[in-house]
Amino acid sequence: MNKPLMFPPELEQLIHEGKKTQTRRIVKPESGGVIVGWGGEHIAMEEISSNDPDTMHVRTVLCPYGKVGHLFILSDMKVAKITAIQVERLQDITHEEAIKEGCIEYGPFDEYRGAPHPNVSGKFRAYKKPIDAFKSIWELLEGRDSWHENPWVWVISFELNNSN
Repeated sequence: MNKPLMFPPELEQLIHEGKKTQTRRIVKPESGGVIVGWGGEHIAMEEISSNDPDTMHVRTVLCPYGKVGHLFILSDMKVAKITAIQVERLQDITHEEAIKEGCIEYGPFDEYRGAPHPNVSGKFRAYKKPIDAFKSIWELLEGRDSWHENPWVWVISFELNNSN
């Protein structure tokens, strides 16, 4: 059974509008080891400590959200399909990928939409760079200073299923 991909309402709305087509989720070690990299489509590599200092044990960690081609259901019962899965460090996100994460153009000054404004309902913080906007959303969802930890993340690309 795949772990569900869940989104806050404001991000799910962007999915319906076709403005969010990618999400990042932290890769969690399964055997108490340390994630050390990408092992291929939907696979991360976990290094497990050994009693022998000359030996390194590595095991694969499969993406808990599914594989390419798998479907997932949004809160309103619409269906989306996973189109690609990679593993990378969080801070390796590009300008283009931050926009795919839903950091769309926002406001009259060529800025990008970040986390919701804490004091004004329905408004969002604006940033000059989409990566800074994404960082604000990440830290809202994962906690203050979580960006600086630079974890390994699943980069999951998806599209709404046309039969919805």
